[in-house]
Amino acid sequence: MKNSMDYHFYINYTIQQEGLQEAAIKEICRIHDLSIAEFLNEFSRTVALDYYLKKRDYEDCDIAMNGIFACLIDFSLSHDMLEPAYSIFLAFDDGEYRRSKDAVSVDPGEKYTWPQIINILKEYQVI
Repeated sequence: MKNSMDYHFYINYTIQQEGLQEAAIKEICRIHDLSIAEFLNEFSRTVALDYYLKKRDYEDCDIAMNGIFACLIDFSLSHDMLEPAYSIFLAFDDGEYRRSKDAVSVDPGEKYTWPQIINILKEYQVI
């Protein structure tokens, strides 16, 4: 990463606003001398690590990842899909609903998202 910055500030903002517009992401990248790919991947890794470390709950992490999804997809229209950002988004997306085969007591975030996040963080040598 070219420039040290506090991703938690932007994650908190994204959660509060329930999204981060592409124009805002471009401005953040300009200010911190980052590419959009660098920002989205590091933002996503930070969300995933916060979830893993239990610094944030599933709901906040899901809101944060949904909040950058439009920019992630727009970026992928002219580039390869960003990894690990896209995999992290999909992991949180998997925890958004209970499957019909699951008991009412099943927490979909715990059952579906948690193991994926661990695997992604290991694959990208974050943990």
